[in-house]
This record gives sequence, structure tokens and C-alpha cells, in this order.
Amino acid sequence: MRTIYYLLVAGLLAALGACSGSSEPMAVQITGPLGPPTDPAVVTGQAAEEGIVCDAAMFEELYFVDLDGKILTEEEANQLKQVEMETGEIVFSAKYDKWSCTDGSGYFVMAGTGTLPPADYDFEGINEVATWTVDSGTGDYEKLSGTGSIEVDFARGTVTYIGELEKG
Repeated sequence: MRTIYYLLVAGLLAALGACSGSSEPMAVQITGPLGPPTDPAVVTGQAAEEGIVCDAAMFEELYFVDLDGKILTEEEANQLKQVEMETGEIVFSAKYDKWSCTDGSGYFVMAGTGTLPPADYDFEGINEVATWTVDSGTGDYEKLSGTGSIEVDFARGTVTYIGELEKG
């Protein structure tokens, strides 16, 4: 009798776990143009295939944070971008980007942290320039989390976010 009881409890716990809405980390790749977007970025990988994230999203640069933790105005960020390219050094602690899903399911914000100084960029090839984490989200992406890297291909004019996403 106890064996049946324990099996029922184990089955109930397994069913509750399956209904919790959480997921395992799934691969994702978001590819878009380097520079102001005119078309949605393409989202591929298991996370898109399994519905963890939409398959197309518009990119919007939200804001930059300097090395002292100050959120910069657009003018301040543009000035520091110029300094960064002139000195070849990383001058931002973070950059926040908003990805609005074209299907209306919500948006998510990714925080990027530079890892490769501009002085080390290879303008003929692919550069892993930063890491990213999901900072926040709305709608279907309120509980989205994930991490990865950001690669820039200057020759092709593309930026690609590669990593894993999951819903908690």
C-alpha cells in the first residue's frame, strides 16, 4: 500500500513540475544588420522552434551605461562611442537593447557587456565582442532568462546573438 502511495505522490509531483511552465535552456541565434535595422532580426534555434521566443523581432538600442554606472543620454553615448573608436578601449560597462517580437507576443531586453576592445577588432572577419544576459521582458517573455555572446561580422555588416534561453 505504501508503494502505491509513494508512486502516486511521485506521479503528482512530476505532473506539477511539467505544468510549472519552466523550461530547460535551449539554443538561440538572433541575427540582424549591424546598424539601424530596417527589417526584423531573424531568430532561429531550438528556443524559436519550441516557442520559447518569437522567430522575428525588431531591435531598438535603449541606452548605454558608462564604466562608473551612469546611464547615458543619447548624446553622451554618441560622444563615448567616438572616444571608444579613437582610443580602441572599452568605455561602456553595459548596453541595453530591446527586442520587440513582430507577432505582438511581447518584448525582451538584453544587457550586453563588452569583452573585446575596439583596438582588437578584425574588420575583415567575425569578432566576439560582448556577452549578453536577458535583463527583463513583457508579455510572453516576462519570465525569460538566458545568456550568450555577441558576434559582429564587419565584412557582412551583421551582428549575431548566440546563446541559450529558457522560461522560468
